[in-house]
Amino acid sequence: MYIQGTMKRLFTTSFLVVLMLSVMPTNAQNLKENRQKAEVIQRDDSYYSAIGTGKDEYEAGKIARVELMNQISSTIESKFDWNLKELNQGGNLTTHSVMNNIMKTYSGGELKDTKPLVLERKGGEVTVMCYVAKSTVEGVFRKRVERVLQYVIDGLGAEEQGKIDVALKSFTWALGLLRTVQYPSDLTYAVEGPTAGNKILVNWLPMHINNILKNLKTQISDIDEQKVQLWVTYHGKPVTSIDLQYDGDDNRSHSIGIGDGKGCYDLQRGQSADNIVMKYKYAYENEMANDNELRMVSEFFKVPSFESAEFTVYKGGKREMKAAAEQFQTSAQEAATPHTGFLKRNQAKDYIGTVMRIAEAVQRKEYESVRELFTPEGYEIYEKLLHYGQARILTIPELHCYPYSDKEKKVICRSIPMQFTYPGTQRSFTEDVYFTFNAQDMIECVAFGLDKATRNEINTDEHLAAWGEEKCELLNIFLEDYKTAWALKRLDYIEGIFADNARIITGHVLKPAVLSNRTQGDGVKHLYSHPLIKYTEQNKQEYMKNLEKCFKSNEFINIRFTDCMIKKLAGEHFYVNIRQDYYSNTYSDTGFLCLMVDVSNPLTPLIQYRTWQPERDPNINNKWKEEERASGDGRFWGVITGSSFK
Repeated sequence: MYIQGTMKRLFTTSFLVVLMLSVMPTNAQNLKENRQKAEVIQRDDSYYSAIGTGKDEYEAGKIARVELMNQISSTIESKFDWNLKELNQGGNLTTHSVMNNIMKTYSGGELKDTKPLVLERKGGEVTVMCYVAKSTVEGVFRKRVERVLQYVIDGLGAEEQGKIDVALKSFTWALGLLRTVQYPSDLTYAVEGPTAGNKILVNWLPMHINNILKNLKTQISDIDEQKVQLWVTYHGKPVTSIDLQYDGDDNRSHSIGIGDGKGCYDLQRGQSADNIVMKYKYAYENEMANDNELRMVSEFFKVPSFESAEFTVYKGGKREMKAAAEQFQTSAQEAATPHTGFLKRNQAKDYIGTVMRIAEAVQRKEYESVRELFTPEGYEIYEKLLHYGQARILTIPELHCYPYSDKEKKVICRSIPMQFTYPGTQRSFTEDVYFTFNAQDMIECVAFGLDKATRNEINTDEHLAAWGEEKCELLNIFLEDYKTAWALKRLDYIEGIFADNARIITGHVLKPAVLSNRTQGDGVKHLYSHPLIKYTEQNKQEYMKNLEKCFKSNEFINIRFTDCMIKKLAGEHFYVNIRQDYYSNTYSDTGFLCLMVDVSNPLTPLIQYRTWQPERDPNINNKWKEEERASGDGRFWGVITGSSFK
């Protein structure tokens, strides 16, 4: 994929951050110099400026900044194009009021890099002029265009991998932000594939979202009393991930997370399997609330509506249901079949027999009956797994086992697809669950597998040839254990995989943040600011303490990994950059998790660097030559680029 923007009169987005005025004490000479400087600025056509008067510098500066925003809105409103029918607000709207609302989506009413000048102190009042370079304002608009294009890139990549939830979300958010750029009809993207061409996004995005929705198919693969197995495909292939919504008996909206095509639905009271009405989730309004730009855009503009998102689950006849059931089973079997090197049936029969006993116990809800099959730690994980949600086995494929560590004589048995449901939050997730045996043939670990697309990104022919199957499997298991540890809130495991001197940078979606490089009063160093993100660097002890609080405050945590990129560094160090969708009952976000992992001891991989950010490296385009950007080979590596390791 590559951008070929016909960005005429290019304007774009990111954010405008809250300005904290720091006005130095001014004497008469300072005031005179400031007034002289103000006169020069007012005559200079490359600046916007405005004056405000108040009881102190803060109030005067605030008034000046509001006037400055009004002036900018008035100046550029004739250069913006929008459709009044798309607005949420009715009543006596004017072009100026609409423009002010659009500007608020950029800035929340404040401008980054606004400079204050105290001009006068007289009669208990202070007069302040605020000014900003026009190039700064234009840069803000440009960044929104870049953000729209980035969502398009993310959506196309996710669609290619069958991650339709990410694709629909990315395209819908791009369409929402597109309404607030200067000339929506001028913004294009060069799409590849069967319908290749330079597409005008304002037309192509809604059409493409509709096409995705129309090419999705949800059908019934099996009915067992009130339990209905669902099989979801896109263009005939199983989706890697998508969310289905339905209205429950409690008059609340519920969602089912489909994994590698598989999911399960419980019939409501008196409901027939012939009449199951659902919607494909596409807007993700709750996640919009975590992003100030998206939230404000959704407040001023109506969230796009797509009637094709609503559907009736296709039941079909016996032959069609049988075909769907076979595909359902094939998907489960692929997850249960390792890349190569698994044990023959006669070698694996005891391990498989143990796992089948556990599966039967789960189905009968006789959990305690298999305690003797686990180590103490393994049983603790097993218990947490069952309490993670109302665990339900979707099907049991032919299980496969393979040796993982010759030294420790561990064996892994893959895998049983299960669905976990959260009554308090109306959410469910589908995960492939696998089991690890120790040298004494007892289960010491239970974990969630990666989806097929992510496993394929790790087990490429290139990676297998360069690093060997053992290293690739180590990276697979490391990421699987990582996501499972968060789901099961395993502080002990997480503490063990971080080096004692690990550099840990966390990000959290906030209200607009303040640019800062200094140590705050809480002793935490704030590295730099994104409009909606607070970045903090913590040592291992601080990180674990905060993580413990996080685990206690959440009923559930679920992590989905997508878009995995791995690079081998010096020695036995690997750099992992992976898109992480984080869900909990109190918070959700999407961002890029960057890990530098030392795997010199395969049994105890150690994270030396851990960073997170909401977007790919925003400066990466500046580091590439034009032909490199257009080649489609470049990848974004997040926070850890260039001198970030210094």
